[in-house]
Amino acid sequence: IGSGLVGSEMCIRDSYIGVYMLNEEDKLNIAMFSDSFFPTMGGREKVIDYSMRELIKDNNAFLCAPKIKNKKYAEFSDSNLPYKVYRCNSIRIFNESYLAICNRKFRKEVEKLKFDIIHCQTKYALLNYAFKLRKKFNVPVVTSVHTNYLYIYTKQMPKFIRNIALKYVVKQMNKCDKVIAVSNYMKNQIISLGVKSDIVVIKNGTNFKETELFDKNYIRNYYNIDDDTFVLLYVGRIIEEKNIAFKLEVIKRVKELTNKKFLFLLVGDGKELQKFKKMTKSLEIENNVKFLGQINDTKLLFSIYKQSDLFFFSSLSDNDPLTIVEAAFNSVPSLVVEKTGGAERIINNENGFITANNKEEIANKIIEILNNKYDLKSIGENAKNTIPKSWEIVTQSYLEEYKKTIET
Repeated sequence: IGSGLVGSEMCIRDSYIGVYMLNEEDKLNIAMFSDSFFPTMGGREKVIDYSMRELIKDNNAFLCAPKIKNKKYAEFSDSNLPYKVYRCNSIRIFNESYLAICNRKFRKEVEKLKFDIIHCQTKYALLNYAFKLRKKFNVPVVTSVHTNYLYIYTKQMPKFIRNIALKYVVKQMNKCDKVIAVSNYMKNQIISLGVKSDIVVIKNGTNFKETELFDKNYIRNYYNIDDDTFVLLYVGRIIEEKNIAFKLEVIKRVKELTNKKFLFLLVGDGKELQKFKKMTKSLEIENNVKFLGQINDTKLLFSIYKQSDLFFFSSLSDNDPLTIVEAAFNSVPSLVVEKTGGAERIINNENGFITANNKEEIANKIIEILNNKYDLKSIGENAKNTIPKSWEIVTQSYLEEYKKTIET
């Protein structure tokens, strides 16, 4: 008799026939799958890491992900993570994208393990493998939706190919026993695309662990920022899908409209970093923009958040950006675009700012903020009190949905 499966249902597993009962106090055996993970860095990778750290506290959980072979990640090791990671082979497609290959050795390792449920964070090779494991071991498969597929595919593909790609991801989601959307915006979008699986919304959390931070003088001196300079911040990948060009054009407009001292810091790396550095020069805003590169040191990153005045996030592709939550945790309000997943947590002018997707309107809003029209300190504190949710609470929501899915 195994644990973690449905009562009163005869199931074949590990060559035994038995009646499986789910006890509320039993530990679940959770297999987390993702076609992308550390050492590549993005919102999905952070979500996986934070949730795995919480899941292993009271349950058994392991992660499956592709090998990432790149000299710049030579110092990264899975052994430094508090949970077990099983790596399959992979082929590098371009830049930071890898195609997982479920080789025989990897499959033998995984299929020796106990798991009551598979949670796949992506829609590609490892989700296909999860479906095979579901059939073989009679375990449910759930998936999370982090990507705004309609926006990304429209940006990247001709219409004919985009339609094929969208049909593929919708078909993948419809094969799953449950779909977890990280925003209501995304839930509504995938329903409109034709997803008919059971869909629940679980927003991302943040790490509530208060850490020692560098003081204001250290950060300002380290990056050569004057005390009277207003600091706007963006944290994320430096790629077109994040609307970086749009942000830089807004900064250009702000510079034209005000004499106030301000600086826009961009933390992150990406395949188009050099392109946007050149764009900064062509727009003649290099004195108002600093690219800080990838920062993995939480103390330094959160210190930069803390010493910033406004988090500027105009991405249209994100569903529930972790960086907005991290900014709020550090009492920094965000400026976001309306009718996006990033705007769901924001109450305009109370715990952040929402504008139309219009350069002129966003530039005018930034100037209003620069001119002290709003009490940024109070709005930042409201953001801290209303936006962040701990990963402990988020993973409890995961566990509740895992159990419901197993029982049904």
